[in-house]
Amino acid sequence: MKLKFIFKEKTQSELKIGKLNIFYGSSNSGKSMLLKELSESFSGKGTSNFSINNCTVSKTEFDVLFFDISNTFNEQLKQAANKSLLKKIIYEQIISASEKELSTEKKLVESINESLDELSEQVNSVFSFMNDIMQNCKINLKLNVESIEELLPVIISFIIDENEKNIFSHSNSKQLLFALIFYYIKINAQQKVIIIDNFDAELDEELIICYLNQMKKMIAHSNCYFILSSNRTESLLHSFGNAKIFCLKNDKIKDLSNIELFLKKSILENPEEKINSTFEEFLLNTHMFVADEQLQAIKSQIKTSIPYNLGKMLVNKDYVISDQIIENKISIVPNSKIERLFLQEIDRYLNQ
Repeated sequence: MKLKFIFKEKTQSELKIGKLNIFYGSSNSGKSMLLKELSESFSGKGTSNFSINNCTVSKTEFDVLFFDISNTFNEQLKQAANKSLLKKIIYEQIISASEKELSTEKKLVESINESLDELSEQVNSVFSFMNDIMQNCKINLKLNVESIEELLPVIISFIIDENEKNIFSHSNSKQLLFALIFYYIKINAQQKVIIIDNFDAELDEELIICYLNQMKKMIAHSNCYFILSSNRTESLLHSFGNAKIFCLKNDKIKDLSNIELFLKKSILENPEEKINSTFEEFLLNTHMFVADEQLQAIKSQIKTSIPYNLGKMLVNKDYVISDQIIENKISIVPNSKIERLFLQEIDRYLNQ
């Protein structure tokens, strides 16, 4: 999916995203701003500069859900209600149970209104002694709603108000929100864009692995896209090779999906392997210069250290690539010559 849009009111950006995408960057790099802009744009509410595969987006084309996972439980629950996640789940279940027969839904709403009418009469009869003091003052509990969709926000608001008293751990609250998101994807077939800011905030590595695996299963069996942001290195180790990786640096969006290209270039920069060629020749003929067996061997040697060191580069503004740890500096220490060349190649690309 190819996106075109204006980022930070600057020149037009062109981005090719996959089904699972993670945007890394340091604090204040613009990740949250980018995700909010994408949320608006996929919803058809953004600027006219946004296009997907050179086509404009209609308001009903995607079911878009945006979340900031770093919020507390009650903030998340309210956010879910505002973005209609809970409403959508409850509505989908009610309508699915009645096989989406509108007449059944109408009868349910009528029954609710009738029950509230009866309750109003009972309450008014209890307080009838007040009629002498407050003439013509009656309680009316009828909601006058015409559909379940109108009724659900009232129910959800009540649930949220009740839960204000409860205390939930950050871990449990995040597990609940992810469970709601995955459940909704399963029960609704509409094309979705799930946007989660700080998706791995305060999650331990075990949960990060679990949720990334869940997302991989979801994109394989349902029509959805995940757009995530992070400023932690742990998730990169488990998304490396499984997600499209981007970095926000110096107000630019850098695509790091083709890590193998940087690795091949690094192999050729190694004095023991050096081959004289222009960069254009390298791009066109990498398959001639680097054998697949050689590439796989190098990848297996450094597959553990590269994501960690690369992650430090992606989530920090200032760092130093060095042979040893430097005091008071974010030091990135490569484990081999190839890794050093690889990280230097990435560093040049990020700072272009």
